[in-house]
Amino acid sequence: MIALIIELDTISFIVTILAIVPLMLVALLQSVYYLVSLRAKSTIITGIGNNSHINLRFSVVIPIKNEPKEVLQRSITHLANINWPKNMYEVIVISDDEPRYAKELKRLCLSIARKEGLDLRFFVRENPIHGRIGALNFGVLKSRYNYILLLDADSLPDPDIFIKASKYILKGYKVLVTRWKAYFDSCTKVSTSIAATMDFVVDSIYNGRSKLKLPIFPLGAGTIYSKDILMEVGLWDPEVIQDDMWMGVKLLNRGIIPVFMEDVKVNVLVPSTYYALRVQQSRWSYGAAQVVRKGFMHLLTSPLSVIKRIEALIFLLQYMPSLLLSIGMILVVAVALIRDIDVIATGISAVLLGIFGVGIYVMSFIHSVLKRGVSVRRAISLLGRSAAYAATLLPLLCIATLKGLLGLRERYRITPKASSERKVSMYIPITRYIHELVFSITLLATSMLLFGEGLTATALWLLSFIAAVIYTFTRGAQEDKYCKVFIRSNISG
Repeated sequence: MIALIIELDTISFIVTILAIVPLMLVALLQSVYYLVSLRAKSTIITGIGNNSHINLRFSVVIPIKNEPKEVLQRSITHLANINWPKNMYEVIVISDDEPRYAKELKRLCLSIARKEGLDLRFFVRENPIHGRIGALNFGVLKSRYNYILLLDADSLPDPDIFIKASKYILKGYKVLVTRWKAYFDSCTKVSTSIAATMDFVVDSIYNGRSKLKLPIFPLGAGTIYSKDILMEVGLWDPEVIQDDMWMGVKLLNRGIIPVFMEDVKVNVLVPSTYYALRVQQSRWSYGAAQVVRKGFMHLLTSPLSVIKRIEALIFLLQYMPSLLLSIGMILVVAVALIRDIDVIATGISAVLLGIFGVGIYVMSFIHSVLKRGVSVRRAISLLGRSAAYAATLLPLLCIATLKGLLGLRERYRITPKASSERKVSMYIPITRYIHELVFSITLLATSMLLFGEGLTATALWLLSFIAAVIYTFTRGAQEDKYCKVFIRSNISG
């Protein structure tokens, strides 16, 4: 192998490694976690009597802003039918909406609560400072009970969530993380791809990591906290966008390890349009990088073992390959033009190494999808779509990650949902996609230049990213005719 690298081109190998291997390593690591999730012993807790949880009470905290009425109506109706005594849990809704709309939502929620006998309190913050984080802190302080379930407006928890969670609580766990399951209002190629990807990601980086006894991070929706623990760590930091990851860092710094409840699901509404997906992923990538910058020393000084500290940092760096791939692309093109050498062809050893790692990921992903009764051909199609959306998001994620690492401020943007998602997507000017436009035009011009210089393999590599962008904008919003194999919301509002 070393002889082959030297014979072809060492510099080409190095820059190709930088461009390809970070993504390969992430894919390989997730594949390992996925395989562990299939083989390792389950952490499900059973055998506790039905009456032993009689004194446990829960507060459900839901921060909202600009949420469609039908989404909130569905959520409150669902919560009213949780299998738990009505006098042993409460629902707290905190609205940061403008007064008129907040009044409409309050009337809707209270009407459902009265009809269903649900203990619900609806707060409108007159001075909604610090956005979602401020609303979360407000809701916790207003809660009456010692166990707090955080949900988004679209979250639909397992009807037995409190019954199952009580078994973990009685075993001494203070922070409980549920299993996300995707649902969608519009069956598009985007939404079905995200649904398939979510299943795989949950199995790998939550279920698999949990079975390896690695530290689990909370979820922004679907995590149950002991109120005492939240007060002990000082609630959430208003300056941090990714509240769940930041809370995870604070917990690990104090040696508090959340437990993953494999058997407790929370259905979450996933984006059905590329625009909603880019809003969500941009916020998540910025937030993850921001937490790395602010939380590095917290992890370094945590009581975890060295291996677990390193692994937790790798978890937080999950969006970093986007930045490294972007830097790698620039270096590949620069070396190709300056040295007049076809970098991808002469760095083929690195390319083959990347293909090996990604190949294992592909097989793991396909296995995950096949469990849902999907054909191999269909599974490959879903994987291809997911790769196309990821490639299209590359410039946006790169910029968001860089801003988070540098500490530059970013406005918190709410992911459009349901009717709001469809309405917003219809009136988005093409200039809103400036990152993707500049990215595509630059790659096209560069690839033409490379073709002119006879650097064919490198030019074709760049064109593959353009093909992904074209697919995303021409096919991503189309209806998926194979929706019958996916979970779709069948809960009437």
